[in-house]
Amino acid sequence: MELARISEGETPVYWGAYGLAATIEEARLAYDRNPPVPDWIEPHYKTAWQILFELALRDLAVSADDPTVNCALAVVALHRGRFSLGRMAMCAEDERTEMLRDYFGR
Repeated sequence: MELARISEGETPVYWGAYGLAATIEEARLAYDRNPPVPDWIEPHYKTAWQILFELALRDLAVSADDPTVNCALAVVALHRGRFSLGRMAMCAEDERTEMLRDYFGR
C-alpha cells in the first residue's frame, strides 16, 4: 500500500518500486507456504495493485529504460493474472533470450 501511495507522486515511478511489488507478488503466489493476504487488508491490497497497474501502464507509454519497462511489464502481467509472463518480464533480456533459445533452439 505504501509503495503505491509513494509512487503516485512520481513520474515515472522509480523502477525499483515496480520491481519490489512484482517480486513480493510473485513470491506470494509461487509458494504455498506463504500466507494469503489477510481479509482485513485485502481491499487495500487490491487498491494498491490497481494504482500500481495504472501507473505502470502510464510509464510504459513514455519510458524506454530496461529496468522500468521490465518491472512495469511484470506489474501489468501479474495484475492481469499472467504469472509466468510476469516472472519472465522481471528477467533481463539476455536471460529471456537464453530461455527462449533453450526452449525453441537456435
